[in-house]
Amino acid sequence: MKKNYKIDQHISLRMIRLLMKCIGMWHPKTTQDAIISMTITVYTITAQSIGLIVMLIDIYYIFGDIRAIAFNIPVTVSIIQELFKMITFTINRGEVQSLNKYTEETFWKSKYDESEILILKKCNKVCIVSCGIFFFLVLAIAIHYITIPMLEYDGGNLSLPFNVYFEASKYTPIFEICYFIQVILKIKLQLKILNRLFKIILIYAASTIGVSVCSTAFCTYLFTINVYAAGLFQILQRKLIQTCQKYSYKKTNDGLTSSERTKLSYERLKKCIQHHQVMIKYMDTIEYLYSPINFIFAIGAVGTICLNGFQVVMGGENSFHRNALSIEFFIGSIVLLYMACYSCQKIFVESLAVGDNLYNTNFYDLSNEEEGKYFRQALIFVIMRSQKPCVLTMWGFSVMSIEIFTKVLTKSMSFFTIFRQMLDESQEIS
Repeated sequence: MKKNYKIDQHISLRMIRLLMKCIGMWHPKTTQDAIISMTITVYTITAQSIGLIVMLIDIYYIFGDIRAIAFNIPVTVSIIQELFKMITFTINRGEVQSLNKYTEETFWKSKYDESEILILKKCNKVCIVSCGIFFFLVLAIAIHYITIPMLEYDGGNLSLPFNVYFEASKYTPIFEICYFIQVILKIKLQLKILNRLFKIILIYAASTIGVSVCSTAFCTYLFTINVYAAGLFQILQRKLIQTCQKYSYKKTNDGLTSSERTKLSYERLKKCIQHHQVMIKYMDTIEYLYSPINFIFAIGAVGTICLNGFQVVMGGENSFHRNALSIEFFIGSIVLLYMACYSCQKIFVESLAVGDNLYNTNFYDLSNEEEGKYFRQALIFVIMRSQKPCVLTMWGFSVMSIEIFTKVLTKSMSFFTIFRQMLDESQEIS
């Protein structure tokens, strides 16, 4: 008997479900869930807005110091990125939650056979490894950033994660109060309803760190749904190849006439076409919601990679921990951009391969009767449609792909040389 499997309990899918709940973007199942979700969203935007104001004030006071600005700007850019993503998703909140619900019910809870589940298990492994590396990298950056004041404390000067420009902040207990407030603004303690039957059973979600949880949630969610969508395109390719194989005329012992085999093959092809149409519409929805996110991914990466690279190469005067943080930030920015570009590239490649795999069908085995002609005509239309692959863009400016990844690295290097030249000129003047 043919076994069917579901994928809704895959570790990677459970992980992104939790992360999206932690930023209030998962579809609520009850009114109470909806209230909690909206509260989380409002809190997240408020905390990020306060953090942005503090960083902009810091830029005002350090303006003119290239090294200090190079250390400040990557953090500011990260806050702007995550605030932009949260505002964009909040504006389209209903559509985002509807997409999440549709994805879960249509794809994650569908049943797949053994060969199909193998493809999706590979997707799960890729997502676990990639998202796990990124999660721990972002967590290390956030913890390191918050603990730098304690690690660098020498018994004399006191410092805060974010600079506060008033004299009293340097002395006890005002320093401790400011430190506590800044950390609390970055710590997110969320509530999540686990059981639909017992609505009062609540647990505290894992404590995560302000901007970091948004960065992790958006990146891992986009990466995971793209990798799984690419896996679904692979399943579609497999089904298209098998449309004729099962009812090939070479199978003389199946008890079917040539006309019956052709009709059954045509029915299988129609189901594949419906599957293809569902995937195209699904990717169009993702493109509509995520194209601004891809745009801010690429633009923000130019600044963070450039300035953190500048800190790594030219940061000889900085402390060990600040240089280490710059290295972590540099690696994290590259990993973030690569994950976004790689997953979008997978969609492009696998959707384009649908048409190529149609040539592997045994359409020549079918009869020349009415259904056989319909089958070949439909085959031509699918090949023509697949020549326009599904793509995710940067807000319509360019297709998000590995090519964009290389271009961003090139632009970052160009800006790096400009900053280095500015630093050399400022040193000559001084």
